[in-house]
Amino acid sequence: MKFFKLFSPLKIGNITIPNRIVMPAMHLHLGENGFVSKRFSDFYIERAKGGVGLIIIGGCYVDQYAKGFPTMIGLDDDAFIPKLTQFTEEIHKVESDVKICAQLYHSGRYTFPIIIGMDPISPSAEYSRFSKTVPREMTLEDIKREQQAFADAAVRAKKAGFDCVEICGNAGYLMGQFLSPLVNKRKDKYGGTFENRVRFPVETIELIKSYVDDFTVGYRMSGDDFMPNGLTYKDSPPIAKRFEEVGIDYINVNDRHDSCYQQNWGLA
Repeated sequence: MKFFKLFSPLKIGNITIPNRIVMPAMHLHLGENGFVSKRFSDFYIERAKGGVGLIIIGGCYVDQYAKGFPTMIGLDDDAFIPKLTQFTEEIHKVESDVKICAQLYHSGRYTFPIIIGMDPISPSAEYSRFSKTVPREMTLEDIKREQQAFADAAVRAKKAGFDCVEICGNAGYLMGQFLSPLVNKRKDKYGGTFENRVRFPVETIELIKSYVDDFTVGYRMSGDDFMPNGLTYKDSPPIAKRFEEVGIDYINVNDRHDSCYQQNWGLA
């Protein structure tokens, strides 16, 4: 089989990646209290040398409520910018054409209270078998604060020399928790109907774009939750369409990780 397009450039938003080879975000757990470590940098430098067109790092937590583990990369404070800048400069020095993306992460009810020192938050107070806790239902003030955290993290990523950002909306994390009727039991404008459940990620995309309007912004979403009464492949196209309408530049769809992760650890 000949891959006619694999090694040809691809324009996404305002960036052009040199080929169609993309390395998606992985939780490497090589960060040090949110900071980039040498092992983290060395890992991705080798991938850049290998000829990948786009490297997505993450997830990068956007605030303390979002924090999955201390070994993840932080984007919730300006203190992280210098080492992140050094990291992006090193990658671009190895291969100037490779593009680097920071994935904006929020675990919502999957966050462990012992890590953040407070109750996790989610659209509804629905028990999580993963964190073994009942999260606090988000107030409207919580919603605005977390949306702002995503926008602020995108600004920091841009300042640090990243070429784009990607919102982590797959695997049952906060964005998916708002979208899923299995988890989102709200009675206000952020719950119930499709248009209400999609409101949180849509508003977040719009807010990020208002802060970095010349920056490429992507979204990683699940094709199917594989959970009874959850989102299915029939729900995904309308969701993707709404994101396109508000300016998302690309959509990264995955299924199999979500299926294994959510059935084993519990979106329900």
